[in-house]
Amino acid sequence: MIFVNARFVTQPLSGVQRYAFEICQHLKQLSDQIVFLCPRNIRQQQWAEQLGVKVIGWCKGHIWEQIDLPFFLATQPHAVLFSPCNTGPLFCANQLLTLHDLSFKFYPAYNHFLFSAWYNFLVVRLCRKVKHIFTVSESIKAEIMLHYHIDDNKISVTYNGIADNMRMNSLLKLQKEKIILTVGSFHQRKNMNMLLKAFSSADLAPQYTLVAIGKSNAIFSNSSGKAYNGIQLIQHADDAMLKDYYANAEIACFMSVYEGFGIPVLEALYYGCKVICADIPVNRELYTGLVWFCDPADLQMLSHLFLQLPQCEPLQQDRMQDAEQKYSYRNSASHIYKTLCNA
Repeated sequence: MIFVNARFVTQPLSGVQRYAFEICQHLKQLSDQIVFLCPRNIRQQQWAEQLGVKVIGWCKGHIWEQIDLPFFLATQPHAVLFSPCNTGPLFCANQLLTLHDLSFKFYPAYNHFLFSAWYNFLVVRLCRKVKHIFTVSESIKAEIMLHYHIDDNKISVTYNGIADNMRMNSLLKLQKEKIILTVGSFHQRKNMNMLLKAFSSADLAPQYTLVAIGKSNAIFSNSSGKAYNGIQLIQHADDAMLKDYYANAEIACFMSVYEGFGIPVLEALYYGCKVICADIPVNRELYTGLVWFCDPADLQMLSHLFLQLPQCEPLQQDRMQDAEQKYSYRNSASHIYKTLCNA
């Protein structure tokens, strides 16, 4: 029997949770015998209903994952567990895991001390114990092999894709405006300070507006939705609003110093934005020929790109069809399902 660690329905939405839900939707289509397990504190109610999750145990968070979940699985004959969000129960050997990146290892100072300590303790042990590891790019696969000494044949790449509810509908039209868009949580490694300085240095306001969609932090002092010096922060945007911004933005910019995949990059390309990406290995792997690369530490280079891109055409948009076919949740879920069935 296949079970899925669906603790992600209790968590706020980020790229990791988006991957988990999209993969699980397709897994549910492939088999109605898969059981999705979660704690009681459900946050993504719609997801939980769509997947038909089964609530077990009394704990929450990591304690639920390490105590309630393995105790329940121990009562199930021939149970196979899929954990799609970086962590899973340590005392569950018949498990397959998706590890999205190693940011907790390379950038521990960017997280709370206890978070980094727990992940650095847990993940390396899980990687050595689980039956198979999925990850979201060849770049991250290489990192896992190198730093955790895992064999190549124990790791598969299962890319992210365009979520079904992020696809264009017939009523949505691309009407490009003088908007530079960035999407993602305002974590330190997302390098938002550099992006803001480059925008100000290029002196693009009021001709252009820089729209930053994501959770607020100390970088910003303005209220959500208000623009100051051409910079607008939107802390809460549902998928419909996000699609509108992708459709309207002329340029999208992502200067993160480290990523596992970078879903907003793919979404921005899908909506025909001219995309600037940090020149890091994963972006080179996934988006060469589709984006303009920029050294994430070179403020002057980014300012120059902001000034030059209005005169440029989007790069090789005909290649987006190939990218869409390659980066697909349906294809990734199919591979995961086959691997689970053979576990």
